[in-house]
Amino acid sequence: MVVVDLAPRSFGTTGEFMATVAEASLTPFPPMARVASYDGPVGYSQSLERYVQPNEDKIIAAVRDVLERKRVMSNN
Repeated sequence: MVVVDLAPRSFGTTGEFMATVAEASLTPFPPMARVASYDGPVGYSQSLERYVQPNEDKIIAAVRDVLERKRVMSNN
């Protein structure tokens, strides 16, 4: 599972959502990833906003990471 949110990574709904899914999961450590904005304030700049916010490259990297962890778990 990959969760994407524009909110900051820490203390957000994405963490709570992932915890709820993990607690209900039948596997001990389901592969998950969170793609969210970096923690901390960001001054207004389009380049800084693009850097700190989720984007296509970050989402693709997270999906690949989750799939790789799932593959490793299934081989063990």
